[in-house]
Amino acid sequence: MDLLGNISKNLYHYLNDCDFFSKNFTFVLNSFESLYSQIYDNGIVISDFFPHNILLKKTSENSYHFVILEEFGSRAFIPIWHYSKTLARIRFNKKWSEFLRYINQNNALTRKLVAELHKFCQKPVSSC
Repeated sequence: MDLLGNISKNLYHYLNDCDFFSKNFTFVLNSFESLYSQIYDNGIVISDFFPHNILLKKTSENSYHFVILEEFGSRAFIPIWHYSKTLARIRFNKKWSEFLRYINQNNALTRKLVAELHKFCQKPVSSC
């Protein structure tokens, strides 16, 4: 639930809401850059990283933050990326690339967002 008691909508909804997306493009870009940095720098393992698993929660009149809905467990027999930050980062870069391909829809704003995130995402472990 968000600040107003409404159920938070997922990122897919906001990416398709051209009015919201165009008014908040810089916020969305900065939030993604921050999200990427936090997950990458801390070696956090995320299995399902898609727009329908990310909620935008309204926290104040002009403020939102991302909430990631994650499934429990792993489908891998031995999830070695849970034991190494380096392997977790490699896995996250793969998930990030899949995510960027997924959100690169046929509208100018999502293409611009993906282009900007590709520029930002220049970490040494693996290419984005």
